[in-house]
Amino acid sequence: MIYIYQIGRLEKNITNEINFRIGGEIISSSLSSLALKQHLENSGKGNVKVILAYPVSLPFNGKLIEGESQIPTDLKNKIKRILDDSSERENYLKNPEEFFKSHPHSNGNEFFIIHSIGQYERQKFEGKYDDIVLDFFIDMLERIKVCDQTEIYVDVSSGLNVYVSAMLEAVRHFSTYYHLSEWENRKLKVFLVFTDPIIGSSANEFNIYKDYELKFKVFFSSPIKKEDIDNFALARKIAGEDRKLKKCIQEILENFAICFSAIKNNAPLAVYTFGYDKICEVKELEEKILQIVKYKLRENWERSPNLEKDAYIKLFLTLGFYRGIIKVLEKQSICPSREVNMRQMKEKFKKIYETFNLTLNEKFLGNEVSNLARKLKDKDIKEWTLLKCALEMSGEMDERNFFAHSGLESNLTEVKKNNDEILIRYKEEEEKLKKVKEWLKKNL
Repeated sequence: MIYIYQIGRLEKNITNEINFRIGGEIISSSLSSLALKQHLENSGKGNVKVILAYPVSLPFNGKLIEGESQIPTDLKNKIKRILDDSSERENYLKNPEEFFKSHPHSNGNEFFIIHSIGQYERQKFEGKYDDIVLDFFIDMLERIKVCDQTEIYVDVSSGLNVYVSAMLEAVRHFSTYYHLSEWENRKLKVFLVFTDPIIGSSANEFNIYKDYELKFKVFFSSPIKKEDIDNFALARKIAGEDRKLKKCIQEILENFAICFSAIKNNAPLAVYTFGYDKICEVKELEEKILQIVKYKLRENWERSPNLEKDAYIKLFLTLGFYRGIIKVLEKQSICPSREVNMRQMKEKFKKIYETFNLTLNEKFLGNEVSNLARKLKDKDIKEWTLLKCALEMSGEMDERNFFAHSGLESNLTEVKKNNDEILIRYKEEEEKLKKVKEWLKKNL
């Protein structure tokens, strides 16, 4: 599937066709994205969708209905009523989608509305840049279904700078979100599209440039920090006074933090011990937040809600990342478990670390497991025994030792031998386990 995003326009010469040159062929069209769609379809690219983002302020231009306007009569009449009749204007601002169904470029294509900034024909629009970014980002989250060979073309040939900038920022966030949620078999590519300058040019043909791939690097790095979890900080920004939603967000954020940190800081036994949420539960919360943001953005088209964009982006990236981690864990059959075979844990996490490109973790875990196996080789341990006792060590439970020994802290870890196999688990002491969770969250 191919998605082409472009800022929609509404001008007197709306149906004028321009000769676009692309890939060795010339296509006449009134919009570059429509020409690109035709070219891609002619090239056998399969399903291609054009998605136009219409700024809500577009009809507020008296020149659209003056002189020799090519705007269809029914649409021209709607513009006139919006400009002249306050009740029609009010109706439009309640449901601008209805107006744009009659737009010539909407025929056979998809569209959505974005907030505007500025004053036009005595109508003031108080949109915020961050909200316009969210307009685009939420549409991409809801509309784009990534499957084999999914491509997004971001056409920046039209639109005010603020809308183009918001669209580019949104696609960067979406690409990051996708790649965090899919660590294997990544199938999304993003391309920048633009044309030769058209306005003021005397040329007969205009090139469309489409082969500039936008690549956004993604690392195994948490979108949230401990301060986002402390005192419900991020959850409160999103949920406000909704205590149930705030609790739900907080629980999933904390679970993500513990699971992510255990992998990042090479404490795999903590992943087994503390477990993780089901993908469907994370997806359910993600969908709920998406609908909340969508409602807030569409509640008032004269002024946008001034949402905390960074908080919402941070939450969506975290939820997407969490799903990505869960997929990898499930593929290796990592299930919440009270006890684990140490050798099997090492083998499974070797593959997990390879997936996340955590090569040092793989090396350190291998060394730790080998050292423990060597030290315990001649010991007869038929019952669960604290590692500290089995190795005849001294000292108290220590954060530094926990991370230095791949989470196998001697005051916390219990061992038992079954023939040549070594089983390990954390001692079931609430205070110690609580302390480990705090260490993991602190070291996000």
